[in-house]
Amino acid sequence: TLHTNDGFWARLEMKYGPKAINSFSNGFADYITFTLNGVGAKTLMNFTDQSGKSLVSLILIDRMNASWTGGDSVPTFILGPVSLGRKVRGFNTYTYNTEFTAVNNLDLRITGPDAGVDRLAPRLILFLDCGYGWGRIINTEFDPDNFFLASTGVLMEMSFFDFIDLGFEVNYILSDGTKKYTQPEGRVTTNFTFFLDF
Repeated sequence: TLHTNDGFWARLEMKYGPKAINSFSNGFADYITFTLNGVGAKTLMNFTDQSGKSLVSLILIDRMNASWTGGDSVPTFILGPVSLGRKVRGFNTYTYNTEFTAVNNLDLRITGPDAGVDRLAPRLILFLDCGYGWGRIINTEFDPDNFFLASTGVLMEMSFFDFIDLGFEVNYILSDGTKKYTQPEGRVTTNFTFFLDF
């Protein structure tokens, strides 16, 4: 729910786009990707009023992700979700596109009271992300040194009905690998966020 979240789930996913099939159209793609996701959540505290309505709650959430992507022509719609730069907050999607990535996202979610409407509440998320990438850069023969990315920060958002989240994120970059594929200058980055989670 909006103020409580307890449990664990994991999912293994494979996507395959063989060149033999994809070359029938004007373009072509040749890729295979395996992704393992795991999420664990625990409600640490949930303060309620006398009627049982939640006033503020603290939830610890840990997300783990590992992926391997291979192929001679990996399309953009596959590159985005597997890029290390997308998985570690504060970096850009489509950056640090190594074949192997492993990421851990740790969140402490502080959710306030319903904002006058049921299932509409402000939320503050404190986070720490760490990610590791190795192997060649996808769609190239370049095999750089391994990358270790890390960031911390805060996300201020409004949650609508527990499946639409609009927010503003401030990130502090702790480690940006070799800086060969770095972000905008400086360690602080910001962005607006929009999430749909059905």
